[in-house]
Amino acid sequence: MKFYRFLGFVSVLCLCYSTAFSAHAVERLQFNKSLPDRAQRNIARYIEENSQKIPGISSESLKISATDLNRDGINEFIISTKDCSTDSKTCPYLVMADKKDSVILLGSIEARNIALADTYSHGIRDIHAYNNKSNDFDYDLFVWEPADSHYTIKDERR
Repeated sequence: MKFYRFLGFVSVLCLCYSTAFSAHAVERLQFNKSLPDRAQRNIARYIEENSQKIPGISSESLKISATDLNRDGINEFIISTKDCSTDSKTCPYLVMADKKDSVILLGSIEARNIALADTYSHGIRDIHAYNNKSNDFDYDLFVWEPADSHYTIKDERR
């Protein structure tokens, strides 16, 4: 009898333990990864050439996160500024893909912080944009829109 009671307790404990981790469905960006020199040059050149279109970001103050958004084995890049912190009002984030001699802008997001969702739209990873300082469940959802070849906001949760 004690064995069955113990087995029941262990089963409930395992069930509670496994469901507690299912709430963490986002991946925080890591801006410390080293990038190939070619990619760094292409990103800096793009920022300089388009500085009028993307205020708040300069090539001298970039922080870059490399991540594979479409599971093709090639990293895309999420760019922000080094002086941007979660205490700031909002920060500009650029989502870019590397081509041979240039980069392509895949999206532009203004937020306090962003994270990669565990969901995909049209084979491309979704992005959560956070603007509420005290509530991680309050985010805007950006999804890949193939007709525009660009990330667009799907769900405003503010």
